[in-house]
Amino acid sequence: MGLSVYERFKYPSIQGDARSPEFAEIDGLRNFFAATFVSDGLGQAQLERGINAMAATGAKSDGRRPAILIRSSLRKAGTSSTPWHDSYDMDGGRVRYFGDAKVQHMPNPRKPPGNKTLLEQFDLHTSPERGMRLRAAPLLFFVAPERGVVEFRGFGLIENVELVSQIEPETGEAFSNYAFDCALLNLAAEGEQFDWGWIAARKDPSRSLEATLDLVPSSWQDWVSNGAEAVSRSRRVVARMGIVRRDEQLPVPGA
Repeated sequence: MGLSVYERFKYPSIQGDARSPEFAEIDGLRNFFAATFVSDGLGQAQLERGINAMAATGAKSDGRRPAILIRSSLRKAGTSSTPWHDSYDMDGGRVRYFGDAKVQHMPNPRKPPGNKTLLEQFDLHTSPERGMRLRAAPLLFFVAPERGVVEFRGFGLIENVELVSQIEPETGEAFSNYAFDCALLNLAAEGEQFDWGWIAARKDPSRSLEATLDLVPSSWQDWVSNGAEAVSRSRRVVARMGIVRRDEQLPVPGA
């Protein structure tokens, strides 16, 4: 039940029965609906929108969401349906994600359900209280490089929110939206694998949030315990070789 960073999944269309967990693979890729399936009779994870909040579960006292799945459609960036460009700094562990407000939502960019949900989570992700951080939903990031395919980019939390002005490219109309600056957290201790069993445990209304902590990535555990001070050491940072090949250092012929 693990998702690997940079792993690509088939995300079949709503027509047909390919969304059944019985189809483990489709076209040589793991089926997203099989990889994230939990046999609990509750709603399953989906990526139909940019911001996909799983239904709240658990006792009313914690009211937690198991997870919020974020999808960026690279092929639609700059179009009228997605006139903004989300950015992923995978080496530095940062994501800048633009919310779901559009011209028709003005004058209230908080009105769209995705923005409303992420703003609620921002309060939890930046809370100084451990109990509030324990309730916070992890953000799971995916990009869609082509139709019917999604790529897992890791998990994290919201660090900052900015109200920005944007332009609808086809009409030239201005509107307000929220930009969410997020931290991608480290999965090095887990071998770049995200355990979906943690999300399954958060979905289980019979399990307390404390009882799910034995399944969390170590970086999230550190953040729940220590708050904002843990983000810098828990952020995903990729170390790359600093050596440049000899042929790359030589001038081009004739220079």
